[in-house]
Amino acid sequence: MTSAAEFGTWTDGTSDLIYRGAMPYLLDGLPAAGPVVDLGGANGLSRAFLPGRQITTVDIDPATGPDVVADALTYRHHGPAETVLIRYLLHYLTDGQVRELFANLARWHHGGVVVVQFTNETPASKAANSADTATRRWRHPAELLHLLGALDDWRRGARVNRLDYTVEPGFYASRLGSPGSYPHAETLLGLALERRGTS
Repeated sequence: MTSAAEFGTWTDGTSDLIYRGAMPYLLDGLPAAGPVVDLGGANGLSRAFLPGRQITTVDIDPATGPDVVADALTYRHHGPAETVLIRYLLHYLTDGQVRELFANLARWHHGGVVVVQFTNETPASKAANSADTATRRWRHPAELLHLLGALDDWRRGARVNRLDYTVEPGFYASRLGSPGSYPHAETLLGLALERRGTS
């Protein structure tokens, strides 16, 4: 297992896909213009696939070296922000906390939100392989789409970029220091939301 500052830079095939290779496809056709606030952005990997953008990374873990150390549930950005990127953050949150996150966003952000999140057709397979299951919320793709489509202040766009792949046990060795028990299917989703009441 690598240090927090090296998060997402692992060289196993699954890490290479989800943190780097898949990003152009997942973001294709989604709004990501202007200054970007990367909530849960850790060590700034988003700068590699959003070149030329002004990006502010926000993360609760100071060891990852974000621009701002803060909790995404309460953070309020005071600079320019046209897009908020929420990438691989929602599995840390309960459904109630996801709603809290977007309610907080609505207090300070009027632009678009882009969500990139892995999901599981069979969440039990994810749970059986991931050593941190006790503190995570694994969701089926339809469950996540329903959750994001029922937010009070946000409207989910029609476009959903989806990529199905196989998580190899070595990914968990890289990520958590303990390999998974067996390969299992997983699905990445990329989608956008906008404030209700906007055109």
